[in-house]
Amino acid sequence: MQHSVIENRELYLGGSDIPALLGISPFKTRYQLLKEKAQIIPIAPVFVNKAIQYGITLEPVIRDYLNTDREPENQFKEWKFETPLDSSTLRARGHLDGYDARTRTCLEIKTTSETRGDSIRDYPEYLYQMLFYMDMPRPRLKSGILAVYIRPDDYNEYFDETRLHIFKFELSDMKSEIKHLRAEVARFLADVETIRANPEKCEADLINQELSETSAKAIAFEKKLAELKEAEAEYKALKAELIKQMTAYGVPSFDAGGYQITLTAEKPETVETVEEIDVEALKLFFPDVAAEVIHKVEKTKAGRSASVRVTKRKGAGE
Repeated sequence: MQHSVIENRELYLGGSDIPALLGISPFKTRYQLLKEKAQIIPIAPVFVNKAIQYGITLEPVIRDYLNTDREPENQFKEWKFETPLDSSTLRARGHLDGYDARTRTCLEIKTTSETRGDSIRDYPEYLYQMLFYMDMPRPRLKSGILAVYIRPDDYNEYFDETRLHIFKFELSDMKSEIKHLRAEVARFLADVETIRANPEKCEADLINQELSETSAKAIAFEKKLAELKEAEAEYKALKAELIKQMTAYGVPSFDAGGYQITLTAEKPETVETVEEIDVEALKLFFPDVAAEVIHKVEKTKAGRSASVRVTKRKGAGE
């Protein structure tokens, strides 16, 4: 891995930070990235695993392949940039896998184990990383090419062009995405300064006031539910003791100060034999009958409403 990409990462905002900044990274949360850039927590060292090493090995091979039919003045070459960020102590930094200076085209090469679709928008973390690279330098880059190579299960380093998927786009077609990226970068940089000045702030303090107040109420109810769960466990134990005592004294029911307490006798589990139709056997041995009695019907499958889960972190105070 290029040393320039990983050195002093706490001082820069780089393309690889963008997925976490946008909350679409499976490896790092936005809040963790905030604390790293605010230098509250150290940045974990980069562990070059097998998948990363494979990408490092294949990247120049793929770039050479894409340069095969390009004119000398349009050859993709690695390119680095660094530029200040408004109202921030951080600087923007990028290391492009390929850059055609004459046409101002950005090339990003990714090796992955999965295919997602035939649109670059099916790869949002790659797209926004490229948009960061294209929007930050001045003059801005105009075109983008994402080269996605599906690596084989055995990590064979033989280049197979059928595994390469190319996605091309123009920056002018990404106006809404650029607007979203700029807004989120600005919000992130503001939050970096806020949390740097107030290291004790939690993530909820950095979001809008209405959401913060609602989350506080949800947490209050979560605490009440936790207390109720403890009470429920105690209640179950008391009911078990009632069952034991009423059974021992032969008391099926009694009045207890306005409450009627009734014992329901235990009913053991039973096994019942029922007849079922083996549809596959019916189709095999009596296909004509099966055709008459088996019908396909549409059934509505239940969906799922949006939900939020509130959990207490280990070691968190009351």
